[in-house]
Amino acid sequence: MNSKQAAIAAAKQVARESNEFLKSAREQIAPSPEVPRQEAQHTESVPDTSQRDVSNKNLSFLAEYKNELQEIEHESLFKELLKKISEGEEVPVEDFAKELSWEQRDVLKARIEAVKVKKEEATNRELESSLQIVAKKGRNAMMGMFKKKNETHVETRQPPSG
Repeated sequence: MNSKQAAIAAAKQVARESNEFLKSAREQIAPSPEVPRQEAQHTESVPDTSQRDVSNKNLSFLAEYKNELQEIEHESLFKELLKKISEGEEVPVEDFAKELSWEQRDVLKARIEAVKVKKEEATNRELESSLQIVAKKGRNAMMGMFKKKNETHVETRQPPSG
């Protein structure tokens, strides 16, 4: 089971336990002054090693939960940066070296290059379209059509009548 699946499982278990470990941690840090005698006897009967194991287990769940939250934050940052780059915004990828993996940085750099190429192609198209020479139109559009017909028309020779 990889770390992502372990973190997800830990997060689900923490949600099911409804933060019982936080309650126990609070009692461990600052015990309540009015502890009933029955609870005091119960805590004395539980071995000290099992409490350590439970607290270590809780801390490991907490660490996995924090890691999962960090992964989610990194993914959302990555998606936000992709969106900004797609919109044409300049984003310094190297500023996010700690937050992003090298693969994500490479993807962002490639996206920046693709956006630059698209911009260059768009400007080239605009320049080409604006530089095309447009011929002046004649005074009468129909005159041009008659001229073409006259050029293609060939007179046939008629025998002399007589």
